[in-house]
Amino acid sequence: MKTVKITGIQQVEVVNASSEQTLKANEVKVAVKTVGVCGSDIHYYKEGNIGSQIVDFPWGVGHEGAGQIVEVGAQVTTLKSGDRVAIEPNMYCGECSECRKGRQHTCLNQRFLGCPGQVEGCMVEYINLPSYCCEKVPENISFQLAAFAEPLSIGLYAFKLSEMSQQENNIAILGSGPIGLSVLASCLKNKQTKLAVTDLLGYRIEFAKAVGAKLACHPTEEDQIMDFVDVGYDIVFECCGKQEALDQALRILKPGGKLVFVGIPETQSLSYNMDLMRRKEICVQNVRRQNNCFTEAIQMIAEDPGYFEQMITHNYSVNEADEAFKCVAEYSNNVIKAMVNF
Repeated sequence: MKTVKITGIQQVEVVNASSEQTLKANEVKVAVKTVGVCGSDIHYYKEGNIGSQIVDFPWGVGHEGAGQIVEVGAQVTTLKSGDRVAIEPNMYCGECSECRKGRQHTCLNQRFLGCPGQVEGCMVEYINLPSYCCEKVPENISFQLAAFAEPLSIGLYAFKLSEMSQQENNIAILGSGPIGLSVLASCLKNKQTKLAVTDLLGYRIEFAKAVGAKLACHPTEEDQIMDFVDVGYDIVFECCGKQEALDQALRILKPGGKLVFVGIPETQSLSYNMDLMRRKEICVQNVRRQNNCFTEAIQMIAEDPGYFEQMITHNYSVNEADEAFKCVAEYSNNVIKAMVNF
């Protein structure tokens, strides 16, 4: 079967691998139809690591997947052959201290699709997965939209971790890639309208405006960002993993504000201006993927598929996977989300 692997820095190849995998009783076999190229995939592609997670090339990537079930294990009763499913990429043990606390996303024994040292990804023609990793999707959701449920669930989880009040909040989202736009969508769904979005790329600024941001601008326009609010922002979502964005977040937050750090930095360490942190009494919340938001993300897409279809801007065949990675890595052709299709 065709399998997409990163074979070196900025090298992607489609290789043939065996499809002979024994199906366990609690597993389903999925014919993968599409996989999104994620920012974390691009870190592995460009840098060969995310922090301590170092790629041992060649490595199979991809975790934003969707497909159709072709076989079910003997113990599976909730799914059947022919079901269209979105793939939730975290395989957790269910027994460790984290799982017992309901924190499956920080499972001590987890295997996450495409994560170095854990398990290779789902950018393959067929994959066997625990049945709990597959969520049925409504007929009005395409496979591409089903795959987008994974990044959307991260934006939704970040929104929930912000614990913002039910009243109108002043919110800034720094970075309007797929994750920043997923945070934006989650805020809009929850009746938040005082939303400012920044990005370095002009086309993404315009896209953020088109999909609901009240203000969207380049981060250097800080006067404009601050004129949008009275004192500062209640909540800032950092969605690009940049030191400059972190610095700006601390400047524009109001006293007692909350920084929700969603982005993945290129380096292992970033620094905080502790003078601002202390004087403003800023609270910082980090985000680790998502937890218990996948079903709700699918429901959000089903309620307004047209809104999310705008975010899937590029489609490539599996044989064009190298072009898909280059496109996302270089921000080519106004890309928001690129999909690799089987």
